[in-house]
Amino acid sequence: MQQKSLAVSGFEKYRKQTRKEIFLEEMNQLIPWQALTAVIEPHYPNPRGAGRRPVGMERMPDATTRCKFRHLLEENNLGVALFDAVAVYLEENGMQSIQRHYC
Repeated sequence: MQQKSLAVSGFEKYRKQTRKEIFLEEMNQLIPWQALTAVIEPHYPNPRGAGRRPVGMERMPDATTRCKFRHLLEENNLGVALFDAVAVYLEENGMQSIQRHYC
């Protein structure tokens, strides 16, 4: 007979959240991920054919992936669109509006 682990026995509910888990939970509540993803998605590479699939937009684990993502934003001038999406989100939620001054 195999011994049950503490996680299976329901002990997991008594575990204290880590600082990282608390931070990520707060960010999920504050940041309009769907609006930001919608701005970027039309320009993000689609997995086609054979070869390595691109990393999901919501998670980018290494520096190379983040660098390629930054270049994607720059090449398609998405910074302004993301800034506008955040400004709209803030206004809809009764927060102070961001001044939109573009160079």
